[in-house]
Amino acid sequence: MAKKKKRLSKAGKLILDVIMVAALGVAGYSGYQIYSETKEDRDGAAAYEDMRNQAAKSAEGIIDFTEEEVGIDWDYLRSVNEDIAGWIRLDDSVIDYPFVYSPDNSFYLRKLMDGTYNKNGTIFVDYRNQRNFQDRVTVLYGHHMHSGAMFADIEKYKEPGYYESHKVIQIFTPDQNYEMRPIAGYVTTGTSNYIRISFENDEDYLNYVQGICDRSAFQSEDVVNAEDKIILISTCSYDVKDGRFVMIGKLVPVNGAN
Repeated sequence: MAKKKKRLSKAGKLILDVIMVAALGVAGYSGYQIYSETKEDRDGAAAYEDMRNQAAKSAEGIIDFTEEEVGIDWDYLRSVNEDIAGWIRLDDSVIDYPFVYSPDNSFYLRKLMDGTYNKNGTIFVDYRNQRNFQDRVTVLYGHHMHSGAMFADIEKYKEPGYYESHKVIQIFTPDQNYEMRPIAGYVTTGTSNYIRISFENDEDYLNYVQGICDRSAFQSEDVVNAEDKIILISTCSYDVKDGRFVMIGKLVPVNGAN
């Protein structure tokens, strides 16, 4: 004899309906969150791509950033934002962005260069730094986006082989072009006091640099002397709680203004 199927009581049906509605609500909210996040990623990527195209224009037309003579329309970039400080580029990576001087260290965390809210933010110089790389250490901040945008590729220097094929980061400014030659990089935390801008003397400065080199995930062929200036790039690392990947590079002037 076949068993009779048990029927749900009215209370059971009500509970099941509530569970289904709640599940659909969670799924809908999760879908909306994913859509919102990916839309911001797309919007940020499109905004920076448009800026690259506009900034690379000159009287002769569009000039490729890989060419020896780089043409950057600084007037255009100033029209977008007077805080413009320069442009940073790493070959064979997504890093190809303008950077700005910041009034504080939070203003550009969630703003594009034109002031639009976007989680990608803008790469910016620490507000405590002087302009034109006058300090021994100039700090550049940028997000490590899950999408791979902004400074995400910087953490690839955790692998020694990445350094071997990426020994130069290009930095362009209205007054001078530079090579940033990576010296050392390591994972730390946001509370580790890894940033210093001023130093008591040459020994204090070189000890600071050596302390970073001692922790480095890669070995550089370049060295820092007392008269050298460095750039410190700070971005997030997901290896540890409140993680940071910190990289320093020797700043070497090349060519002239463009």
